[in-house]
Amino acid sequence: LGAQLGVNLLADIIGNGPAPTTLTVEEISEAVQARLEAGDDLPAVRVLVKKIDLIDMAMTAWGNSEDARFRQLQTELAAHPQLVVQGVVDALDPRLYAIEQNTGKILQIIQPKTRGDQTHGQPLEDGTGSSQPLVPNPFGDVGRLTDPTRFWGREELLRRIFEELDKGVNLSLVGEAQIGKSSILSMICHFGQERMHTITDGLIYLSLEEVDDEEEFYDALCDRLGIASFRGYRLTRALQGKRHVLCIDEVEKLGWDHFGFTRTVRSHLRGLADGADAPLKLVVASRSPLTHLFPDSPELDSPLAGVCHQIDVEVFTPYEARSFLEQRLASTGMIFGSAHIDSLLVQSGGHPGQLQRAAADLYRQLSLST
Repeated sequence: LGAQLGVNLLADIIGNGPAPTTLTVEEISEAVQARLEAGDDLPAVRVLVKKIDLIDMAMTAWGNSEDARFRQLQTELAAHPQLVVQGVVDALDPRLYAIEQNTGKILQIIQPKTRGDQTHGQPLEDGTGSSQPLVPNPFGDVGRLTDPTRFWGREELLRRIFEELDKGVNLSLVGEAQIGKSSILSMICHFGQERMHTITDGLIYLSLEEVDDEEEFYDALCDRLGIASFRGYRLTRALQGKRHVLCIDEVEKLGWDHFGFTRTVRSHLRGLADGADAPLKLVVASRSPLTHLFPDSPELDSPLAGVCHQIDVEVFTPYEARSFLEQRLASTGMIFGSAHIDSLLVQSGGHPGQLQRAAADLYRQLSLST
């Protein structure tokens, strides 16, 4: 291979005798096959045979992405994603072995090692004595995403939301827990000024998880609006001539009477958001429709339900889920095979939170495998 490939480790696998200084693909393959034919059932040896073939193809196709063997390498890696382990092919000891997907070229740095100087899954040394962490798991985000670079998809949903807000429509986002409602509210606030055509004084995010009662709600609301703490008519007067988009997360809490949230506060919000000249436009997020959340009395409609148009936040389509997985894996050198992806879609049902957890587990398993 033109370089020393962890010969101490390979000597252990091949058999007795002094460790050679260099090994060719043919020598390694013949020795390994002999061990297998002799009944030595070492799982690592079986994987090693496949890895040797891939390295051979990679070296042959070096610098030539049009080479047929390079295309074969890509096909093999797609079919056997477990062979790409966080950029490290341990059995042959390249310290870095990855496919740079943007250019299609193979990058590799092969450094020799002595027996026992590396524990699999730990940071690798760069040859200078310093440690470099392995590629972080790209999955497993939890909670609200505020960084737009971590937010993925939902473009059609955001387009529809901004279109409705431009019309002056108040919105209710309804969806399962951890389906991404909080992150969508954050992206509304982040992109609203550039995506909306109507003039607004600002887009504000307020989670009711941060407040414990009605008094704290008004304090938090006025703080976000940048005004003194008011309620009732004084708040209405302070907001005259203003135009804000108010995104309220966990709006269910407004229906919890034991926290002191009464129908009055919901009616006041409706008054602040109802009409063409209203100072507030609402985007509220909840797990259930507003009519189910606030059944104050059987003969009256919920105040917020009467002013907010409902938009359902759905699970990812199969295409969206696959695209999400590919996008997150793009910079890692890891590849999920079609069977793995199909399994993830079945496990998660396209639910973003469940898909993240399942993909994080799979990435971790493949990273630890050899």
